[in-house]
Order: sequence, then C-alpha cells, then structure tokens
Amino acid sequence: MTGYVFVCYALEGEHLGALRERLELITLGARDAGLRTFAHIRDEQDWRIGEVSMRQILKVAFERIAGADAVLLDLTTSAGSKRVGLNIEAGYAKALEKPILALWHESDRPNMTTDLADHEASYRSNDDLRSAARRLLSQVKWQSPTRI
Repeated sequence: MTGYVFVCYALEGEHLGALRERLELITLGARDAGLRTFAHIRDEQDWRIGEVSMRQILKVAFERIAGADAVLLDLTTSAGSKRVGLNIEAGYAKALEKPILALWHESDRPNMTTDLADHEASYRSNDDLRSAARRLLSQVKWQSPTRI
C-alpha cells in the first residue's frame, strides 16, 4: 500500500477558494488518520484552472487512482454527484476494486453517486469537515497502511 487517498471533486459552478478550503480540511483529516491525499487541482495544476486538457487530467487521474489505497468522493455542492469526470473516476476506481468513500455537506445529500460508496459520511460545516474526513477514512480496513 502506498498510503494515499485519491480525492475526486467537482469544480463546475464553484468558487476555487471554497474547493481549496475543503480540500485542505480533507487533507488534514487524512493526515490525522495517517494518510496522504492526492488532488489533481492542487498537486498537478498548482490551483490553476484551464491550463490542462480534460484528457490529460483523466490520464493522470487514472494513473493515480490505480496507485491509490482508496478514492474519496467530495460530493459537496450540487455539481458533485452530476460531474461527469467525478463519475468516470469513481467508476474506474470501482472497476479496480478500490474502496470508495463519499463525503458531502449535509445540505448537499447526493442521490445516486453514493451507490458506489463503500463508506459515506456527511458534515454540518467546515468546522466539522476535518473530523468527518478522519472518521470516514478510519472506517476503511487498511491491509497494511503506510503512515506518513
């Protein structure tokens, strides 16, 4: 195991600052659980939008999902469960039999994407997000996690 979790998210119709704050809190929750995260917008794009093609994003995403221990779906915002790229990434992870975790703000309860999830959780506010991510990641039975 490599000890990292691939984070899927929706950027469509959302302010980059809100996504960045959520990803930082999810990452802190993962660190609390002894894991690292990979998020394309942060780790490959350095928070820049529009400079990389969707084809290139998915190519890297597939490589990273294949090497990940699990995939966390950030389904916060109504775009989350409807985002085509997020659903492609989730389907690919499922085909590879990766554990899939779904996380969303309570007001954004998704309808369908959570059907793929092995574990799921919601949070009430960003103040609760870090601990919700930690609790969610702690539900996975890691075979032999590599701690950070």
